Amino acid sequence: MENIRPCAVRFRMSSALLVLLCFTSVIGFAQRKSIKQYVHQVWTTENGLPQNSATDIIQTRDGYIWLATDEGLARFDGLEFRVFDRTNTKELPTSYFVRMKEDSEGGLWARPSAFNDGVVRSHDGVLHALRHIERPPQ
Repeated sequence: MENIRPCAVRFRMSSALLVLLCFTSVIGFAQRKSIKQYVHQVWTTENGLPQNSATDIIQTRDGYIWLATDEGLARFDGLEFRVFDRTNTKELPTSYFVRMKEDSEGGLWARPSAFNDGVVRSHDGVLHALRHIERPPQ
């Protein structure tokens, strides 16, 4: 059996590590893309949004992109927007929404601008408004 000195082992390991680092950095540089290679799209009221700004954006697990706006909730399916506001959805306490979250069951919770308006939950295509939650006596 060959007797290898600790100094030689450290040198070999250092050399192997250096070669590995150089190789991975070359691969990393080779995969950089110009910003012009990425596709981006801007949606406005001309595309069906209720207004040109959003207070929150979320993609739910069913693939929809939801936008909370001052003029309603907009759901994007990849082709078109469907807007939910006070004029077409009587369950909504208001059309001005500021925050959204998805729960563990895939339901979307949306909070209007005022806390006293309650919250709205969308699940399986149905919107439910929860205006007041009773707390149990303590």
